[in-house]
This record gives sequence, structure tokens and C-alpha cells, in this order.
Amino acid sequence: MRNYIAKQRDLELILRSHVPIVVIETREDSRMLDLLKAIAISRATEDYMPLFRWTVTDGLQRLDISLEPQLHNAIRPVFCSISGP
Repeated sequence: MRNYIAKQRDLELILRSHVPIVVIETREDSRMLDLLKAIAISRATEDYMPLFRWTVTDGLQRLDISLEPQLHNAIRPVFCSISGP
């Protein structure tokens, strides 16, 4: 447990240093996501920083808040023209 807390503290220091991108490769995705969410929630009152995840299959996703999928660019736009009398 002590090792887990030390790793959490190290990761939190990296995130607080405002490194623009942190790449984490792990076999324990759900555990790492839970850790990152816990850090984001604990820091929300101090210095808010959004939490994103990118995967090949899902693309870029925001994890700190739940957002509905954006539909623009997914559906072809419909254009109408109105002509005068």
C-alpha cells in the first residue's frame, strides 16, 4: 500500500508540473484510470486541470466530466436554399 501511495504522489507531482502530455502504458487500465480520476477530483478545488484519455479504438475522450458524444461531423449537414418571390 505504501508503494501505491508513493506512486500516486509521484504521478500527482508530474501532473502539477503542467507537463502537457503524460503517456502511461499499463496492463491495468481500469486501475490507472481510477487513480487519475482520484487525483483529478482531489485537485479540483486547488488547480483544476481537465483529464483526457486517447486510445486507438475510442479516440480522445474527456474523463473528468461526462459529456454526450458530439454529433457534428458525424452527420452530413442538410443545406436548404430559399428563393424569394
